Amino acid sequence: DDIQDYWLTDVQVELLDLFSEKEIPLTVGIIANDFGNDAKIVDAVKNQLADNRISIANHGLVHNPFTNYDKQEQNEMIVEANKKIHELLNVNPKIFIPPENKFNKDTKEVLIENGFTHLSAALFSDSPPFLLEQKSFYRFPQMAETGGYVPSQNRIVGVSADETFSDTMTGLNEHGLAVITLHPQEFAVFEGGQYVNEVNQEQIDELSSLIEKIQSQNISIIFLEDIQYNMFKVTSENQVISSESYTIPKWIKNNAGWWRDGFLDDESFVQGIQFLITEGIMEIPPTTQGVGGTEIPQWVKTNAGWWAENRISDDDFVNGITYLVNQGIMVV
Repeated sequence: DDIQDYWLTDVQVELLDLFSEKEIPLTVGIIANDFGNDAKIVDAVKNQLADNRISIANHGLVHNPFTNYDKQEQNEMIVEANKKIHELLNVNPKIFIPPENKFNKDTKEVLIENGFTHLSAALFSDSPPFLLEQKSFYRFPQMAETGGYVPSQNRIVGVSADETFSDTMTGLNEHGLAVITLHPQEFAVFEGGQYVNEVNQEQIDELSSLIEKIQSQNISIIFLEDIQYNMFKVTSENQVISSESYTIPKWIKNNAGWWRDGFLDDESFVQGIQFLITEGIMEIPPTTQGVGGTEIPQWVKTNAGWWAENRISDDDFVNGITYLVNQGIMVV
């Protein structure tokens, strides 16, 4: 995110090169009015684009909140930004990343009217459900990030691979997707109260570690616009486990294994299952809703792990879920 001219250029190029070397797809958000004159970053983007290593997102004409403008002004800015990006890169972005994560109803209408297919903002700016298929316009928000703003320091500070990975797993569990946002700032050296155009190698190493952690779990890293074509679809017949009394998305087996292995905490797993049942994505047999339960028995988590390894039946896993409902640990 925040790709632009004459600003931490060496850091931006290092990030592009890292993803290219690891053959990892990367969606790049460009600030249109601030891109096009810095040959080093422009050439780097063009080269990666020619090799199909990156896809391009519109990150605004300028980096101002779209909520500052009326619908006509928003439309003009979207159109002008795409025009500038097309003139430079010969692509027509269909993804919009709102500056400062701020957008409104007018923004969505303008995007749809101009043929955009995806909107991606911070999770706090949007609300679920985030439908994963059979739509012409998708909202796939940021679920994790490699850095966060620290008010006391007035800057974005990089976070550990473990923290980003944990947020990623939570997003996958609760919503079926996880967009991870990176900004150049957290990968730059910070000296004398300002960012320096020098790579923070420690944070680059954290990013490499994050990629390895994700890949070790057989999770696909894909372009943002390809999410709906890949993993975690749940509505087609061959993607669900079903009987007369229950329906379970197959990808829940991944989550069950991650929960057993400690990559997801109890609260995240329970909330994810509750959401799927409430939204009708997952169905369980009719059961009495209990109240007041708090502690998940170890046998339920053990069963979930065994189910993920196909060591016990689907019925056994569902029995564990209905037990949580009966005890009031899970509310549906």
